[in-house]
Amino acid sequence: MPAAYFPSQEALRKLVEENLGSLLGLTYLESNFELVDLPPDAPRECRAIDTLAFDRTTYAPVVIEYRERISPEMVAQGQSMLRAIPTQSQVLRWLIKKAGFAPERIEWGKMRVIFVAREALAPAPILSKSRQGGVELWQCALYSGDVLVLDHLATFVLTDPKGTPAAKGDAVAKPTTAA
Repeated sequence: MPAAYFPSQEALRKLVEENLGSLLGLTYLESNFELVDLPPDAPRECRAIDTLAFDRTTYAPVVIEYRERISPEMVAQGQSMLRAIPTQSQVLRWLIKKAGFAPERIEWGKMRVIFVAREALAPAPILSKSRQGGVELWQCALYSGDVLVLDHLATFVLTDPKGTPAAKGDAVAKPTTAA
């Protein structure tokens, strides 16, 4: 089966959002979520989220960003997003409650940012493949017959300003997901 390409990142976003439960085990919360009242020095890329979802297993918010290709800079961008998300806790609690979950149980330390791209090479070093929080890199491919394949490349655990892990997890391989 030869790989096909999505006509746009928007087409990929729509497909993933419509199949969040079966692809990633997540619950959809919001598209194009704008982060407000961030510090002036917050990176521009952290001010809007493509897809905001909720992981009912870890009880944590999940950000999904769609890109043409993954670059090493995305890990830093994802870490900035993980630091910005708790500043939106009131809106997130409302969205999570609206989705039918108990907002007081949110596990902020298990939040994830997932980058999905057509072209990807996992940057070194790969610290973990845990799904316990951090920045995840996924590669996607669309094959004839409308088969979408998501391949989990790596998870980089969020570190605090001193460089120590803020969330811990064992290295666990995540199998490729197809829909």
